[in-house]
Formats: sequence, C-alpha cells, structure tokens
Amino acid sequence: YNDPKPDLNLTELLVRIYRLLGPPPEDNLQRAKFWQRVDLEIADKVSHNSLRVWGRSGKRPLRPIDLRQWDESVFDHRLQTLHVPVPYGSGYDMLDLHFYRPEIDRIWPERLETTNDGKP
Repeated sequence: YNDPKPDLNLTELLVRIYRLLGPPPEDNLQRAKFWQRVDLEIADKVSHNSLRVWGRSGKRPLRPIDLRQWDESVFDHRLQTLHVPVPYGSGYDMLDLHFYRPEIDRIWPERLETTNDGKP
C-alpha cells in the first residue's frame, strides 16, 4: 500500500504553474503561445521526469496512464484532456487527470523558496 496515489488534480496543478509563469497575456497570439507553453511544460515533465499521471475514460475509475500512452497522445490543459489515438477509429479522451503530490511538489513547489533578500 506504499504505491503512489493520485492525490492532486490537474486544476490544482494549473494553479501552481500559473503562479510560476504569471497570468496569460492579453494579446491573442501571445495568449495562444502561453497556452502551448503550459501544455508543453506539463507534457515535458511527464515524459522526462517520469511524472506519474492517472486519468479516467468515461465512467471508469482512475487508472495509471503509462508513459508510452502519454507520448502517443495529445494533451490539452484547457480542455483538461489527454486524447489517446487508436489504430482504427478516432480514439478516446482521458479525463479527470490526476498526479502524485510529492512528485508535483518536487517539480513545481507550492511555495517558491526565497533568498535572504526576499527574492525567489
């Protein structure tokens, strides 16, 4: 029972990332680039840091999403989905994405550490 549990949802993760990156720009083109940056920030961390992710397909329980499945899929944080392609058909969406809090804390701390001069 010492296995990691999916204890932090995508919305909670996004709050942390937005706090680190700042608010989305007003300009439409810059805002689109910002959204892409957020998607890539999360996707890269999953792919390169073995960050574990769980998701739900339909009304099924949360289940782990393996790295190979993640790498073959399309992640969109605004829709809060991971679109999983299949060889025949249009694929399916993994919803209700969750993460393991200690891994998130390691990568995106809830509070930024500050130096003696008060700067992060």
